[in-house]
Amino acid sequence: MTGTSNGQAVSDAFDITVDPVNDAPKNLTLSGDKVPENEPAGTIVGNFSATDVDADATLAFSLVDGNGSAANARFTLDADGVLKTSGSLDFEAGSSLSIRARVIDNAGSSQEKTFAISVTNVVEDLDGDAIEDAFDDDDDGDGFSDAEEAAYGSDPMDASSVANQAPSGIALNNSEIIENSPAGTKIGHFLVSDPDDPNDSYTYVVALTAGNGSADNNRFAIDSDGSLRTSVVLDFEANAEHSIRVRVSDQHGAFLDAVLQISAVNALAPIVRTLSPAISENGSITFQGAVLTDGGSPVTEVGVLTSDNLRFEGAVSLAATQSANFSVQASTLLPGSRYYVRAFATNAEGTTFGAIKRFYTQEQTSPPAPWWSDAKESAGGWRESDWFGTFIPYDNGWLYHVDLGWLYVVQDGKNGLWAWKKNSGWHWTSKGIFPHLYRNDTKSWLYFLASKEGQPYFYNHATGSVE
Repeated sequence: MTGTSNGQAVSDAFDITVDPVNDAPKNLTLSGDKVPENEPAGTIVGNFSATDVDADATLAFSLVDGNGSAANARFTLDADGVLKTSGSLDFEAGSSLSIRARVIDNAGSSQEKTFAISVTNVVEDLDGDAIEDAFDDDDDGDGFSDAEEAAYGSDPMDASSVANQAPSGIALNNSEIIENSPAGTKIGHFLVSDPDDPNDSYTYVVALTAGNGSADNNRFAIDSDGSLRTSVVLDFEANAEHSIRVRVSDQHGAFLDAVLQISAVNALAPIVRTLSPAISENGSITFQGAVLTDGGSPVTEVGVLTSDNLRFEGAVSLAATQSANFSVQASTLLPGSRYYVRAFATNAEGTTFGAIKRFYTQEQTSPPAPWWSDAKESAGGWRESDWFGTFIPYDNGWLYHVDLGWLYVVQDGKNGLWAWKKNSGWHWTSKGIFPHLYRNDTKSWLYFLASKEGQPYFYNHATGSVE
């Protein structure tokens, strides 16, 4: 310091101490701000850096809460400034993430700043169908939508995990075949149940397969439409039961194996009906017959026997051209005489005869009309009743009803009928009552429901059950 005193210049010297002042870090920056989606946790995004004018400053970095820190939890930040992901990121869930970072020096001064981290898209096409997974309804290409798999509990990103169960059952709608039927005869059709297919929209493949229960597989074949056929002629006497093993596969490859039994049914002799002889105006007579069933074995011969006595002693056999309905011209007969005729049919199981018909070679008084005379007659001797249904009557009281089977019928004299049926005895009904029937042995009323595969079914009013 310089000054004057009594006109003399005076000077003095002083020491001045300057205390240091800490400066805050500046220029907080991030070397990288992009990261691909789907990368694992720990993937480096970039490095933070800052400047500090203080020569002895040491810097530390961290993520802090505040404006712009919404995505902080998606990242980790080392004290030395390395920014990493804390988990896999998804472009489709968010392509830009905001974080807030702080740099602080050893004196406690700091700077905070927000940064935008870009998540870059990676084209994802798990099933290789050229549709990016983000826009693909079926990411793994297994035929089930992602929504279906999510609802089912399967993995929509794993083609081996599908929303599908194997078929739960397989059965034949018929498992019996009459012996001696030609090879290639259809037995029945396979029926498949599947919990995944309530609307029967799936397609299935049914095939014979090796394994337990497949002993007789070589005797059968399965069509592409799911029909089972014989590949050989089956013989009841040689083997009545046959075991096959089948596999049903759904359209997604899930399958079920099952062992099924096929029964060969013993063939029977044919059933034949004797029709009334046809007598023309000139007196010629044509004998007629009808084969109702071949018994499961081909009929080899048909015709009639004629005789002048009920014991058919010295009967004349007249062969007819083989057909379901056959006829043959009568041989020379004496005029004004009574004769008897009965049809016959033969197959491998034997020969059977129809009912005996009596006729005269001269005009006779017609017998009283039977109870069924008002029924309309159709081809083959069948009759159609507007109340009793379809049947074939026989002169001995028996008739065959298409729904009820064989019946022995007696009129009760009061416009009603008593019908005897094997295994259930006598039943009464009448016009206006049928299809209700009164079963005599159980004293109960039955209602005829339907016939399935030749078996009639009734509702029993007394028990409230179907029998």
